[in-house]
Formats: sequence, structure tokens, C-alpha cells
Amino acid sequence: MYTVKCKYCNNSYKSGSNRSGICPTCKKTAIGRKNTKYRDKTYDQIMFYVPKGEKERLKEYVSEKNMSMNEFVTQAIGYYIEYLETQQKEGNI
Repeated sequence: MYTVKCKYCNNSYKSGSNRSGICPTCKKTAIGRKNTKYRDKTYDQIMFYVPKGEKERLKEYVSEKNMSMNEFVTQAIGYYIEYLETQQKEGNI
């Protein structure tokens, strides 16, 4: 066993190896930071509002279809854009 100082909080902790450098308490936080950094670099965020009660209805529908809310919204937007483009080509818009 090694006594190692954590890179983040500077507290000493016991470790089986002296490589990690992150105590168990800070490890979750470090992983969260890493995930957040990746998400921010890879994805854009869009926030929208729905009438009260609609969120629960959407959650139920989406879970029945074994989809995430994100998948559902992304597909719905894609289908709607496709629909609008078709309508425009046909001269209906």
C-alpha cells in the first residue's frame, strides 16, 4: 500500500498503486468533469418549454418506445424538416 496525495484536494489516501493520483472522493468529480468537457465539445444544447403535464406525457410515450427523450426530439425535428422540404418542393408552402 502506498500513501499518495490527491491531485485535486491534496488529502493523503492509501492506494494499491502510486499512479492514480486521485483519491476515491475526487475520482467521481474528475470523471464528471471529463464527461462534461467531452459533452460540451461534442454537442450543442437546446432548451425548450412545454405546457405543464406535457413533459410527463412525453416521458411515458418515449419510454414505451424504448427511446431517450433526446432521440425522440432529434428524430421528430428531422422528420418535420423533411416534411417541410417535401411540402416546399410540391409548392404547398
